[in-house]
Amino acid sequence: MHQEAAAALGERALSSWANGLEAEAHAVNGDAVSAILDVAEAVDADLVVVGSKGMHGTRRFIGSVPNSVSHSAPCAVLIVKTD
Repeated sequence: MHQEAAAALGERALSSWANGLEAEAHAVNGDAVSAILDVAEAVDADLVVVGSKGMHGTRRFIGSVPNSVSHSAPCAVLIVKTD
């Protein structure tokens, strides 16, 4: 039930922000980095977009989600300034 609600919310957000781009929302339980990388690989993604939250100070180098995704993704990664 929670995954369905999260996916529906994600789809609604994409429909208002994607502006004609082909985009998909996926609701996945678990560690954020693993979930993002697993979905990117499973759908053969061309691009992963993540926010920059947590990318300042020492977390920028060790342990931030955007940093980990950008170093391990099977495709291009766009980090959008969010904080």
